[in-house]
Amino acid sequence: MNFTNKNILLLIAGIIGLIPVVIYNTRYKTASITPNLISIMFDKPEAKNDYYTGILPNQNNGNKAAYLAWLTQEETALWKDVENLTGISFDECKTLRAEFQQAHDKESADLIKQLSLNKDVSPHIKEIIESVVRDLGCQPLEIISCEYPVAAATHGPVVFVNEEIFNTMSTLAQKFVVGHEIIHILLQDDETRFVFKNKGFFTNEKSLEYAMNKLYRFQELRADMLAALTNADYAQGYNEYVHNALSRRDGEEITELFYPTYALRQTTSEKIQKILVA
Repeated sequence: MNFTNKNILLLIAGIIGLIPVVIYNTRYKTASITPNLISIMFDKPEAKNDYYTGILPNQNNGNKAAYLAWLTQEETALWKDVENLTGISFDECKTLRAEFQQAHDKESADLIKQLSLNKDVSPHIKEIIESVVRDLGCQPLEIISCEYPVAAATHGPVVFVNEEIFNTMSTLAQKFVVGHEIIHILLQDDETRFVFKNKGFFTNEKSLEYAMNKLYRFQELRADMLAALTNADYAQGYNEYVHNALSRRDGEEITELFYPTYALRQTTSEKIQKILVA
C-alpha cells in the first residue's frame, strides 16, 4: 500500500482521535471502584473531590487516639468559621437547641405522620437497633418503619428504617448504619441543624467552603468515624456498608455539599478497619 502525505496525516489524526476513547474505556468505563483505585485517587494532593481529602490521619500514623484528636481539632476550627458567619458560638448554639426543642419535637412528630408506614419494624431489626443502643449508651428511642429512600435516618430521638434497603446489607453493616444514626442523636446534630435552619443559614449556597456546608459534612463524617471506632465489628460494618451502597448506586448521598462522597467514606472505612480489625 502506497501512503501519500495526505494518507499519513489522516492516519495520524485517526490515531489521535482514538486516544480519548481508549482512555475513557480503560479509566472509566471498565474500571471498577476498588480499595486500591480509591486510595490512588484520594492520596493525590491534587484530588479536590471532597473538602476532607488528604486531611484525615493516614494508614501509617493513624490510630484511634489520632482520629479522636483530629475530630476535636476539626470541630473547633469549623465552629470558628460558623461563628464568624452566623454570630452564634458553640455554647450559644447549645442554648438555642434547648429553646427550639419544642418546635423540633413538633417537626419530629410531623415527620412520623408523613413517613410512617404505621407498622412495627421486624423483631430482628428491632433487636439489632436495641443492641446498638446498648453498645453506644443511648437512651431508648422511637423506631419507625418508613419508605424514606435510605437504609436509616434520624430526627431527634427517632430512627426511621426502610426495611427493604436495610435488609440488603449484612448484619455488621446494619449495626454500623444504626450506630451512625445514634451518634447523630447523642451529639444532637439534627437539633444543631434545626437551629441554623430557623436562623436562616440553611441556604442554597453551593460552595464547598461555605461554613454551614462544611459543618454538615463534618457531622456526617464524624458519625461515620465514631460509629466505626466503637469496636472491630462496627469498623467491619462500615467497610461492608460502603461496598453495599456503591453496588446499589441508589443516590443515597443527596449532595456532596452536605454528605461525604462514597469514595471518601470507602477510603476512611479502610483506614479505620486497619487499626481495629485484626
